[in-house]
Amino acid sequence: NVKSSPFNAKGDAKEISITTAAGSNTFTASGSVFNTASVGKTIITQYGGVSNGQITAVITGYVSPTVVTTSVAATLNSSGPATFGTNDTEAFQKAIDSATTEGKQITATGGMYLVNKVTAEGLLSVASAGMGLASIVFISAADNLEYRGSGSPWAVKYPNVHLKDVSILGSYEANTTLGVVDIEFSYGQSPNRYVVMDNVKVGTLGFGWDRAVRLWNASSYSTNQVNIVGYGPIRSGSIGLSVGGDEKPIDMYNFGLRAYFCDYGVKVEGQPLFSDVMEGISFIGCALLFNNYSLWCDTGAPFPYVQVNGCNLNSYKKDIFLRNIHQAHIIDNLFYSCDRSPT
Repeated sequence: NVKSSPFNAKGDAKEISITTAAGSNTFTASGSVFNTASVGKTIITQYGGVSNGQITAVITGYVSPTVVTTSVAATLNSSGPATFGTNDTEAFQKAIDSATTEGKQITATGGMYLVNKVTAEGLLSVASAGMGLASIVFISAADNLEYRGSGSPWAVKYPNVHLKDVSILGSYEANTTLGVVDIEFSYGQSPNRYVVMDNVKVGTLGFGWDRAVRLWNASSYSTNQVNIVGYGPIRSGSIGLSVGGDEKPIDMYNFGLRAYFCDYGVKVEGQPLFSDVMEGISFIGCALLFNNYSLWCDTGAPFPYVQVNGCNLNSYKKDIFLRNIHQAHIIDNLFYSCDRSPT
């Protein structure tokens, strides 16, 4: 448990509304949310920074239940959403390092955890009591949950990733390269490259992301009731679930996957080896809605099978785009074309 000793995470972040003026480091909340213990906590705002972007600061002084001073002054007058709380990065990273070494599960009990980038390798298992009951919120566009499996394919008995019953949110800034959840394996052709995401939400505090979930070189993966929520207007180039690689995968299954407000709801792409032994990818009972392209599959070489069964697809440009597929099994779906501009 990340809240237990020796990790001692707080999970005390709160979403609030803040007003501040250009050149001022005095932040005023719309309600009584601050106290003397707020000093030293991190605060991020959606507006007020350079080009009216995010401000990231530390609370340096307590003035009243509605007013604090911070380490960074606003660039512009602003009023809008903000999040503040303890920076739990150190606690989370220590818990991850301990759990992956000992082969244990990380449990994040109720609360909102404000963190910078955290990294893992080997066996990673993160769970909470339910989607929305515990949220991991990243502080800046450069921060994410980054998994890197590399080295000998047999160095860890089960080098895989399991995320269950948790919400993971990008900051007010949009990431520009890697996923909010970014998983990459470098184990050659080992079969031990498995990812399971079960009842997980990946979303954003602010303006979306370039990639919500990036799975690179997984041999197999399964999503079950994963909810990926982007931002409207749609961010150009944004991908809800990005799947690809240059090592040989096997099977990929999606049950009840939901992806909204993305340029690409799901995008499958890869180098020729990615398709060399690829068996197929399945979408069953999924809702891919209000994306420009809901399902895009175009790999470097043909692979045998794509299944889309019992899904709801509603897109601005294309519901499904497939290339280099030997067999497509597409039945019992709803196909819609969005009737308004993606902007």
